[in-house]
Amino acid sequence: MKKVYPVKLLCRLMGVGRSGFYEHLRRRERDPDPEHEEKLANTDMTTYSAFARAAWGRDAILVDFDGTLYHQAPVRMLMALELLLFGPGVVQPLRRFRIEQERLRRLPQNRREVGDTDGSPFQRQLINAAADSGITPEKMQAIVEEWMFRRPGKWLSRFVRRQLVGDLRASRTAGVKLAVVSDYPVRRKLAALTLPLDFDVLVANGEPGGPKSLKPDPEGYLLAAENLGAAPPKCLVVGDRDDVDGVAARRAGMSFLLVR
Repeated sequence: MKKVYPVKLLCRLMGVGRSGFYEHLRRRERDPDPEHEEKLANTDMTTYSAFARAAWGRDAILVDFDGTLYHQAPVRMLMALELLLFGPGVVQPLRRFRIEQERLRRLPQNRREVGDTDGSPFQRQLINAAADSGITPEKMQAIVEEWMFRRPGKWLSRFVRRQLVGDLRASRTAGVKLAVVSDYPVRRKLAALTLPLDFDVLVANGEPGGPKSLKPDPEGYLLAAENLGAAPPKCLVVGDRDDVDGVAARRAGMSFLLVR
C-alpha cells in the first residue's frame, strides 16, 4: 500500500502518527500475530474518519463552496454587523436576492425560467430581485458584488474548515481530482480563502462554463465530473446542505458527505 499511497497520507486517513505507524511495522516484523493479521484482513473502514470512509476508492471529490470550505455562520454574523453599521440601505435588496435564489431552486426544473438571459440562473436571480426591489439589475449586481463577494473576503480565511482542507490536500496528493461546484460566482471568494490547495476544475453559476440550473439539479456536479474525466459513481460530493448538495449528488449517482 505504501507504494501507492504516501505514509503521510495513510497516517492522516487513519488518525495515527507516523512514529506509531513505523513502530507497528517493526512490531509485526519482530512478532507476527496470525490472529491479528486475520482481524486486519477483515477490517472495514468504520474505524477511519467520516471523510476517509466516504473518499475511499473515489477518483474525484466535488466540493460545495459557501458553508463547506469555510464556516458560514460566523461570517454571516460579522457581515450582519457590518451591514447594520455601514449598509442599512442594502439589507432589503440582499434579502430579496437570497429569497429569489431559493424560489428558483424550488422550481421543478429551475432552468426553465432563465428566459432570454445568458443562460445563467445568477442573471435571472439578479433581474427578478432587482424588479422586486424597484432598482435596476445593474444596481442590484453592484450591491451583490460589494456585500456578498468583496466585503466578506476579509473574513473568510479566518473561518476555513482546516480539517476538511487538510483531508482534501491529502486526497490530492494520492491522485484524487478536486473540483468546486457552487451556485454563486466563486473565483474571488476562493482567492480570498488563501487555501494551500489547488482545484482542478471550478464550476460556478454566473461564471463562464457554469451550469444552466441551480442545485438540487445535478447539472453542476455532472459537468464537473465530465470536466475531470471521472465517472459519477466514482465521485464524492461534499456539502453543507443535504436538501441541496445531497439531493443533487444522489440524482447524479454520486456519494455524498454532509459537513456541519
